[in-house]
Amino acid sequence: MGRNTVSARAVIGTHVENWDGENLGNITDIMLEKADGEIAYLELSYPGEYGRRYPNKRFAVPFEAIAKKIMDGGKAEYIMDVQEEFLQQAPGYDTSNPPDFADKRFCSLLKDYYKNVSVDIRV
Repeated sequence: MGRNTVSARAVIGTHVENWDGENLGNITDIMLEKADGEIAYLELSYPGEYGRRYPNKRFAVPFEAIAKKIMDGGKAEYIMDVQEEFLQQAPGYDTSNPPDFADKRFCSLLKDYYKNVSVDIRV
């Protein structure tokens, strides 16, 4: 693999938090575009009290809404510049009934919801 590539195994299970250090979940899957192989969405599980009430709820987060941050010791984690309440209101789905990612309405809903999420890296 080249310098700008990463194994899907290295991404799945990775912790996601916001700049305030709030745990936003873990990446549980990666959705690829069939036509070009590009990453379309990262599937995010949601933790905390809300996550305990809805353990099978997942969020399809556009790849552009999450940024990689290298921690001390070289470990990677991902940052999403949103508050926990943002995810509580985000369109999500149950693992037993995943959405049709080819559905243009669903994709449009996701893009619209995440359109203002910044990925500016502050180090």
